[in-house]
Amino acid sequence: MRWRHEALVPASPDAVYAWMSDFREDDHAREAFLRGSGAKPGGAASHRTVVSREGNRVRLHDAWGRRSFDLDVELAPEAREVRLTGEYGYSATWRAEPAAGDTRVVVEGRLEPTGIMRLLAPLFSRGMAKQMQDDFNGHVEDMRSGLTKT
Repeated sequence: MRWRHEALVPASPDAVYAWMSDFREDDHAREAFLRGSGAKPGGAASHRTVVSREGNRVRLHDAWGRRSFDLDVELAPEAREVRLTGEYGYSATWRAEPAAGDTRVVVEGRLEPTGIMRLLAPLFSRGMAKQMQDDFNGHVEDMRSGLTKT
């Protein structure tokens, strides 16, 4: 399964990259994220833990409801990229690209599970595609509400 989403954010690429690389425990719980992602009020609470941060490497643990997901993050400031890898063959790259005075935020990702999960993946692909779109929309809304052009 692969996905690609993009949107314009009215802020500088450096400001957008700084936002994308500043991981906080409330990343999925802020009002703008919830509004943008279409999350239902009273849904499963989300909590992000920054497990470790050394230079341009970050380890995250996301938990919501009874589910959790661990992510390894590589920050690439020179390219304004955030590269994520996680369980089940998950990988994604978020980029902040200059675009006529604004910033084009692009995420490209894939999920390539192995073993038994590879056989089950088709059952979950539609829900996963929606979850990735909702996550992108939530983060973009959060960026748009928190960043301004400089």
